[in-house]
Amino acid sequence: MELNEVLTLVNKRVRDLNQYHLEPRETRIKLNQNENPSDWPASIKEEIAEFCRTRPWNLYPNFVPDRVKERLSEYTGVSSDGIIVGNGSNEMLLVILLALMDAHSQVIICQPTFTIYRLLVNGMGGTEAIVRLKADMNFDVEDICSAVRAKPQSLLILCSPNNPTGSTLSEESLRSILEAHTGF
Repeated sequence: MELNEVLTLVNKRVRDLNQYHLEPRETRIKLNQNENPSDWPASIKEEIAEFCRTRPWNLYPNFVPDRVKERLSEYTGVSSDGIIVGNGSNEMLLVILLALMDAHSQVIICQPTFTIYRLLVNGMGGTEAIVRLKADMNFDVEDICSAVRAKPQSLLILCSPNNPTGSTLSEESLRSILEAHTGF
């Protein structure tokens, strides 16, 4: 089978998505990929390397990382049943959207923000409703509340601090949005 024939087997919504791409830019401090400007200490790197040396590479790890969940539970005070662990934020976003949306879902996204939100929503057949940030790149809480009142069954994605702007939502703003978004 030729590549073009194989590609016809892929869901058209996925084929029509724009490729997820980041334009590399030289900056003094880079925050857009949740990177830390400081490297990890050598002692931590050595501990990780030793951990990897002593584990079998031919077997899958535990399917459910109970030990990690228990430690996170102790640290956060959240029941381990309420904690999911995954391979980075993109996987967790996919899991959440798979659980909450279908092809008829509308998802409210404040723009500009993390590109993966739009890619996942479109790839899963949802419809995005855009709420623009203000000119100063802060969230427009009034517009967000209007959007959720207009479509009460929509999903709402809020990224705070926002990627790439760094904008944050205060507790008061979050409470206002949650009062407006009943989920029904």
